[in-house]
Amino acid sequence: MKRGGVGVPRGPFFRGAQVLVAAGMLVLAGVISPTLSAPQSGGAIVAAIWQEPDFLSWVVGDPCYSCASIMQALFEPPLQIDNAGNLVPSLLETVPTPQNGGISADGKTIKIKLKQGVKWSDGQPITVKDFIYTWKLVTDKETGAVFDQGWSDIASITPQGDLQATIQLKQVFAPFVYKTLADHYAPWMPEHAVAGKKFRDWARAPSVVSGPFKFVEFVSGDHITVERNPYFMPRAYLDRITFKLVTDRSAMIAQLKAGGLDAGIVLSEPDVISVKGDPSLVAYAEPGNNVELWLLNQRDPQDLSKPHPILTDRRVRQALLYGVNRQAIATNMLGGIAKVAVTILDNSSWFNTALTPVPSDPAKAGSLLDEAGWKMGAGGIRMKDGKPLQLTHSTTSGNQLREQMQVVVQQQLKQIGVDLVIKDYRPAELFGSWANNGVQFRGRFDIIQLGDSIIGADPDFSHFFFTSQITSANNPSGYNASGVSDPQLDQAFTCELSTSDVAKRKACLNTAQKIVYDQVYQIYLYDRTDILIANKKLHGIKHQANPVAMWLGNTGQWWVEK
Repeated sequence: MKRGGVGVPRGPFFRGAQVLVAAGMLVLAGVISPTLSAPQSGGAIVAAIWQEPDFLSWVVGDPCYSCASIMQALFEPPLQIDNAGNLVPSLLETVPTPQNGGISADGKTIKIKLKQGVKWSDGQPITVKDFIYTWKLVTDKETGAVFDQGWSDIASITPQGDLQATIQLKQVFAPFVYKTLADHYAPWMPEHAVAGKKFRDWARAPSVVSGPFKFVEFVSGDHITVERNPYFMPRAYLDRITFKLVTDRSAMIAQLKAGGLDAGIVLSEPDVISVKGDPSLVAYAEPGNNVELWLLNQRDPQDLSKPHPILTDRRVRQALLYGVNRQAIATNMLGGIAKVAVTILDNSSWFNTALTPVPSDPAKAGSLLDEAGWKMGAGGIRMKDGKPLQLTHSTTSGNQLREQMQVVVQQQLKQIGVDLVIKDYRPAELFGSWANNGVQFRGRFDIIQLGDSIIGADPDFSHFFFTSQITSANNPSGYNASGVSDPQLDQAFTCELSTSDVAKRKACLNTAQKIVYDQVYQIYLYDRTDILIANKKLHGIKHQANPVAMWLGNTGQWWVEK
């Protein structure tokens, strides 16, 4: 879910390539902690996650960042994204391009060739038959795949032996290589290990994988253990990683300081400040390409066939944006580290530079609500047609920063007459797929706060807003859980998806960004910082340009100083 460019350092904590936080270290902009000259093999670590996966395969699994970090250790995509955001071969010999004949002139035919000798963790060869199997698995409605964009654009896959295949697309889909051959939604599933089994059962304990580590055990509520895959090349340095579930982020920091954990995954800006003074820890922080945002439901949570009774009015959405003081949140809650967000393409070469952050303006928010017919009531809550202006706000339980932020915005919106009711869920419950009855994808919400980004290194973000991506019983793999349906936005996305010309795509994406900005289909709070805190004896940690991988895309290269 990368935004096509490396993040730009910003804020007081980002003045210079490396900043010391007391005795802790903040590592930025490609600078990594000092390491020994030669990596050492062996050893085991305990890395804390705060979100428990529901499955360990992207096909049906919750794409939360903690969950994705484990899946990346287990499954290798055909192509990887390097630290500069470029595609590089992994399982494939080369990256398909028009220049090398891998992509046809019309953009609808892609040729791939696997490297000789790539194997699954049981020693069986990985072949293009596994690619075909995965395509059929993902596009089978019975599977209930989390995401199928790109995969569903395939008309046919014709194998030429075990290592080569020709992919024919139904129509031009510009980000196909990025979305379907690289990144989180690209790894193949092993046909020989899965065929004949219930995929959801297998995906809880995937017996055969393609990544640097292989599955050992999944103890719900406690931990997931993986160990070195002997058939992955180059072999991982570590013998074993135990991903320990620590749902309380404060407890995670405490355990890191006490030495009970070797690494804490997907932490937040205040956590960096909290480790200062501890010489045993290193805080790795990189200006990220993920955005903390609000999803604003356009459908009635009680009946998805009807419009949302409050949020379909653009004036209400605008009032919410003006009513939340995002700059105060960035300054007071995030230590000035984060920057107020503008669009999902912030900090990339695809960002529409004509757009600027909307400042807080409670008076303007009040005027918009008056105009929309929401009049201030006796108790300080606005009313219309005898009903209060009440909205439910949901996020991930156990994330103290988000929970504290909820209280702040609840108070801010109370000042303009909005009653914000807090109702949080466990991550797996909130972000579960349609098939898993997830709150987000089932549309059972008013507002959800989460972190998200585009997919891979391609700037396409149509999956959030395309009418064809609206999640429903007939389209369980759609990603447009908010139910946004805007013909002008559809037109802009159709434009950018159907051309590989950079200038044309940028113009279309500029239009799409402006429509989302003007219509306030989402509220972007701040640009997140990618943060991992680890014991100083853990080495080889490098930031990835892939915004899902962040610090976790190269666990095979991590090693422990003995």
